[in-house]
Amino acid sequence: MSKLRYILIFVIVLLITIFTRWLLTSVEEPAQLDTAAVLHHPDYFISNFNATLYDAKGKPSYKLIASHLEHFPDDDSMHIQNLQMEYIDAGNQKWLATAKNGVAYKEIEVLHLSNDVKVIRDSTIQHNVITLYTNTLKMDSVKRVASTEDEVKIVGKNST
Repeated sequence: MSKLRYILIFVIVLLITIFTRWLLTSVEEPAQLDTAAVLHHPDYFISNFNATLYDAKGKPSYKLIASHLEHFPDDDSMHIQNLQMEYIDAGNQKWLATAKNGVAYKEIEVLHLSNDVKVIRDSTIQHNVITLYTNTLKMDSVKRVASTEDEVKIVGKNST
């Protein structure tokens, strides 16, 4: 009789285990991660390049030269290293911005520069050379505005 008792207990425990397993798998679906949203990996990169963006009239709006660029499809951003950006404003005044790092959004409409940012306005008949030094700078090429919340040092011909 004791052998039958052990077999019966074993069968009951086995049935409870099978039922519990079935219940867990039917009630709780496995978590499925959207790997595109979770992973932040570049889909392409470019090394030692220069690019020119033209305005609606076909004139160069700005030129970008950098040692490395990586594009990330999950947030459509571009991470740029050791960059130089030559910007030509509405009055044909040239500005040169350099930085160790940059992050661009919206196809480089908005560029966030960081680490040793320097902006130089070229000399013209009306204006002398001006150099700006800061740690971060946000440049919006559509609005034609540059801004920062960091300290800025401005050096002109006879003033700092």
